[in-house]
Amino acid sequence: MATFLTRKGITHQIDEIIRGAEERLILISPYINADADTKDMLRNKKRGTPIHVIYGKADLKSSARKDLEDLGVSLLFRENLHAKCYLNEHAALVTSMNLYEFSQRKNDEMGILVSKTEDPDLYADILEEAERLKNVRTEAVTAPVRETKIRQTATRQSGQSG
Repeated sequence: MATFLTRKGITHQIDEIIRGAEERLILISPYINADADTKDMLRNKKRGTPIHVIYGKADLKSSARKDLEDLGVSLLFRENLHAKCYLNEHAALVTSMNLYEFSQRKNDEMGILVSKTEDPDLYADILEEAERLKNVRTEAVTAPVRETKIRQTATRQSGQSG
């Protein structure tokens, strides 16, 4: 049976999903700005646990990008992403909360926690959609899209190829 959660419960369950991941960890959030505790949990994950963070806003701060890349996280950009979902091999959390420190402290949020053992069909549906989002994406960029477009325009105007 699914469990309804509000902000504090969601924040707790995101932590539990990260801590409990051994085979897979998929974090889906348009906006990413993980707090220090979340970064520590990701840093302490067992080596070999694949961690995928799917984000949807090209303006991911370079410091946040570097922090996640330094932790060995696979960063995947998905244009038009609005979904928020956090899952491991045991549970999935579908929620309104972004993986954003401000959201975890201040916003009014709701979410549904699904246990793989208690509701395997619903969990499988969520995992299938998370895998689809992971596999059908725009490649992660090293700079925001608008900066890339500005650079390409500047290169064309200066007569350089590239």
